[in-house]
Amino acid sequence: MIDKLEIGFATTLQWMIVENHVLIICICLLLAYLIQAKYKNVGFTLISILPLGIVTAFHRQLSALTERFIPFGAVIARPIDIYGLVTEANRGGIDAFVKFAVFAVFMSILMVEFVLVSNSARDLVISGALLISGFVSRLAVGFSPSVYISGYRTCSIMGFCLIGCVLHAYFSAEREGFISERERAVLIKIMAVVPIPALAKFMYDFLR
Repeated sequence: MIDKLEIGFATTLQWMIVENHVLIICICLLLAYLIQAKYKNVGFTLISILPLGIVTAFHRQLSALTERFIPFGAVIARPIDIYGLVTEANRGGIDAFVKFAVFAVFMSILMVEFVLVSNSARDLVISGALLISGFVSRLAVGFSPSVYISGYRTCSIMGFCLIGCVLHAYFSAEREGFISERERAVLIKIMAVVPIPALAKFMYDFLR
């Protein structure tokens, strides 16, 4: 059972960090902006941009560049083995541990970000319900023998849950007055254009 959960976790984070670059970058950018608008604190801002840095640095198309400057860059961008992240072949090495550590840090900070942008208990409940539903739906795929054959279309429910969660956080911040009218006008223009390539890549993964 543990190995199936590990496969579900590893392939989920592989999709978020390594494969679906544009969608997760948009989500990380908006979360970082919302945290800065709400707290205006350097410490919170630095924490909020860390997931964005991880997604950018370890994307598989940039791994050839980042492996020269970041240790284990190519290891983290490498596809997940059919037997999971930790296998008989690599259990004695450090590669799997490093990749798991980066995945865990990314996931932990992302969860903290959603807590930070929540402005009420209601926001926290809604975000928590969406996040838990999305991630559980994807983790459960680790128990399926077709987890690799199905490809990343199995991330569709989680992807829409993440989109719904970050949009709820944005409208909550707008309702609480953390976003000025000028910022709101700029963000609306950006959100009308930027999601197009993100959703195009997302639908490509879904239909592939």
